[in-house]
Amino acid sequence: MADLELTKLVELPVAIGNEWIHTIDRADLTSGPDGTSKKMQIKNYRGAQGILLDVGNVNTPQVISWDLADTWDYVLTGDVTFTEINTPTTGFTKTISIYITGDFVPTWPASWDIKVGVYDGLIDNQIVVEWVKPGKVWANING
Repeated sequence: MADLELTKLVELPVAIGNEWIHTIDRADLTSGPDGTSKKMQIKNYRGAQGILLDVGNVNTPQVISWDLADTWDYVLTGDVTFTEINTPTTGFTKTISIYITGDFVPTWPASWDIKVGVYDGLIDNQIVVEWVKPGKVWANING
């Protein structure tokens, strides 16, 4: 196996989360100065840490890219229309959190079905959005 070139292996078209990926642990020098080869399930690739995108003050249209961050933080300084791109591929789900304040009107992407809550610009709101599949995107607003 060690003699196989990565580019000559059969490509897996979609990963469902239980596949193994090859990693090199650079903190473990057991195998040499460049690190030690280890395996990891792909579902654990990012571990328990999410990515925060602290956008700050906004008053122009905003695009939420589902593959860019797990948590978003906004302060509205004007009415803002939100759209989305890079939604999960079929068979995958994802949940994002949006923290938002500002006494202006946010307009959510058309695909979001707000199940609970109403935006209150006078407090810090948490919007939790779960992408289940196309046509089934649920959002809850907690104030």
